Amino acid sequence: MEREKSAKVFWNDLDPIVTLSVIGVYIFCVGFIAVDAETFNGFFKGIRNWLIFNVNWGFQLFNLVVVLLALGIAVSKWGSIKLGKDEDTPEYSNFAWLAMLFSSGFGLTMWLLSTTEIIWHWYGSDFIIDAGFKGDPKGVAMAMQSVLMDNGIHGWVLFSMGGLALALPAYRLGKPMNLGVGLYGILGERSYNSGWSRITDILGAIAGIGANVGAIGLGSMTLVTGLKVIFDLELGTAGRFLIVVLLTAGFVFSAASGIDKGIKKLSLINIWLSLGITLFIIVLGPTNYIMNTMIESLGRYMSYFFDFSLWADTGNFKDGAYAPRGWQNWWLVFYILWWIAMVPFVGGFFARISKGRTVREYLFGTIIMPSLLILFFWGAWGSLSAHAQITGLFDVYAMVQNDMGGVVFELLKFLPLTALTMFVVFLSSTMYGITTYDSATYYISMQFAKGDLTPKTSIRVALGCFVGAISLIFLIIGDFEGVKTLFIVCGAPFTFVMIGYIISVFKMLDRAHKGEM
Repeated sequence: MEREKSAKVFWNDLDPIVTLSVIGVYIFCVGFIAVDAETFNGFFKGIRNWLIFNVNWGFQLFNLVVVLLALGIAVSKWGSIKLGKDEDTPEYSNFAWLAMLFSSGFGLTMWLLSTTEIIWHWYGSDFIIDAGFKGDPKGVAMAMQSVLMDNGIHGWVLFSMGGLALALPAYRLGKPMNLGVGLYGILGERSYNSGWSRITDILGAIAGIGANVGAIGLGSMTLVTGLKVIFDLELGTAGRFLIVVLLTAGFVFSAASGIDKGIKKLSLINIWLSLGITLFIIVLGPTNYIMNTMIESLGRYMSYFFDFSLWADTGNFKDGAYAPRGWQNWWLVFYILWWIAMVPFVGGFFARISKGRTVREYLFGTIIMPSLLILFFWGAWGSLSAHAQITGLFDVYAMVQNDMGGVVFELLKFLPLTALTMFVVFLSSTMYGITTYDSATYYISMQFAKGDLTPKTSIRVALGCFVGAISLIFLIIGDFEGVKTLFIVCGAPFTFVMIGYIISVFKMLDRAHKGEM
C-alpha cells in the first residue's frame, strides 16, 4: 500500500505530457535503430546535412546577431536589472558560479577536444589550405582561431540568452522554470501551459537527453584510453560499457545530492584541477611557444571575428557550378546546431544558478568569462599538440585519426610527473562528465516536474538512470551516430524558440525597466 502511494505521489509530480512524449520518442528510436539502423541514420542524416549545407548562412547570421544583441543588452540601461527582487543576492560566490557555468558546458570532451580539434583544423580547414599553410607552423594560429570560433563566444552567447529568457520570469515573477516560460514576454500566462509551451518543453528535453548521450559516447574514448595507459586495462567495448555505468552511477549520486553538495563541490574541485594541470604544461612545456601562440590566436580571433563568423566559402566553383567545400559547415555551423541543441539544459542550468545577479553581470559572466577559459585551456593544450607535431615528438595528426582519446595522455609522457598528471587528467575528465550530465539531468528533471526549481530526488535519480540506460543501449547497438544526429535535428527547431526567447527577453526587460515586472 505504501509503495503504491509513493508511486502515485511520484507520478503526480510529473508532467505526463512531457514525460511520456520524451520517453516514447527514445523508446521508438531505440527500437528503430535496433531493427534498421541504416534507414534511421539515413533519414536523420539527410535532414541534418540539408540543414548544414542549405541553411548554413541562416544559422551563421542568426548566431552573430545574437552575439550583438546580447552584448548590446549588457551595456544598455537594462544591464542593471536584477534577476530577482531588488533585495535578492547571488546564491553562489563568483568563482563557484563560474566553475559551475563552465563545467555544465563541457563534459567528457574537455580534454579530448582541447588537444585534438586544433589538429583537425590545421590539416583540413579550407581556410588554411587556401592560405597554403596546411600542416605548416604558420597555420597553427589560424587553426586556433577556428577552435576559438567553435568553442568561444558563439556557443556561450546562445546558452546565455536562453538562460536569460528563463531567469527573468522565474525570478522576477515566481513562474515555474519550464522551457516554455522563456516565451513569457510574448505569451504571458500561456507560456507554461499552452501547446506552444509543451512543444518547447518536449523538443528541449529530447535534444538535451540526446546531447548528453552523444557526448557520453564520444567522450568515453578518453576514459577508456586512460584505463589502458594508467592502469594497463585494455577493455575495448567492455571498457566503454564500464565507463558509462560508472559515469551514470556518479552523476545519479551527484544529482541525488543536489546542487550545493553535488554539482558545486565537484565543479570547484575540477576547475582547480584544470587550472593546475594547464599551468603545469605551460610552465614545464614549451612556455614561450604556448604563450605566443595563445596571444597571436586571440589577436586573429578578434581581428577576423566578423569575417569568420559569416565566411561561407563562396569562391569555390567546380565545372562552372557553385560548390562550397563544406569545412565551415561541418565545423562552425555544426557547432552552432550543437550549441542550440544544448541550450535547453545548459542555458536552463545557467538560469537556475544565477538568481540575484544583474543582467549585465549575468551576460558578461556567462559569455566572456567561459570564453576566456576556453582560450586558456584550449590555447595551451592545442599549442602543446601543435608543438609536438612540428618538433617530431610524435605524429599527433596520425594519432588524432586513430585514437583521439589518447592524445592528451601521449603529450603528458614527455613531461615530468607523468603518472600523476595522467591520473589528474583522468580524474578531471570523469568529473567533467559527472558535473555536465548532472546539471543536464537536474534541469531536464525540472521539465518533467512541471518547472519545479527543486525537483524531487526520485525524479532526478530516475531521469539519470534513464539517460544512462539509453547510453548503454546505444553502446550495445554500436550506434552513437544515430542519437547524435537525432538531437541535432531536434535541436534545429529550437532556433525558432531562440528567436522567440530573444523577442521575449526584450519585451520583459522593457517591462522590468518600467517597473511593470
